[in-house]
Amino acid sequence: GKHFGDLEITATVDDALGDYLGWLKTAEGGCWTCNACDDPKLDAFERASREALAARRRDMALDVLIEEATLRAAEGRLDRAVALWQQVVAREPRNPAHRLNLGSVLTDAGRLHEAIGHYETAAALEGAAEIHHRLAELYARTGRTADSERARRTYDRLRQHAPSEGRDG
Repeated sequence: GKHFGDLEITATVDDALGDYLGWLKTAEGGCWTCNACDDPKLDAFERASREALAARRRDMALDVLIEEATLRAAEGRLDRAVALWQQVVAREPRNPAHRLNLGSVLTDAGRLHEAIGHYETAAALEGAAEIHHRLAELYARTGRTADSERARRTYDRLRQHAPSEGRDG
């Protein structure tokens, strides 16, 4: 199998926990608590355990995608990085950080119009000043002067209202 850092070790732990849950259910020919296989408490425990393991595996798979996308972008393999970030965004479309990363890689790949769409979505989700700064730059690069000026004004307004950093007061 493939190795992704500690992923295989963790999958082995998850498998062992699944085996343990099965053993609890079948120990001594029945349920470990009452020798009946239909104990609702045990069923609820098993269901919650399976759901927790499934969520953990999804999170780990997402982390692997993010790590690989970041590495491919650093290597300059932008088409692969874009494809990976698109998978990340498909899994968590309302996460502005993922949209920003995809927008950044699209910008590096020269796909400015696509990048703008992801930055606009990130701005709608979060509205951080830096997003508007990046939008202003991309709008200017694509000839959208009025949009660039609007994004620049939004950036300036947000920066004025942001808490001061590094000042003694």
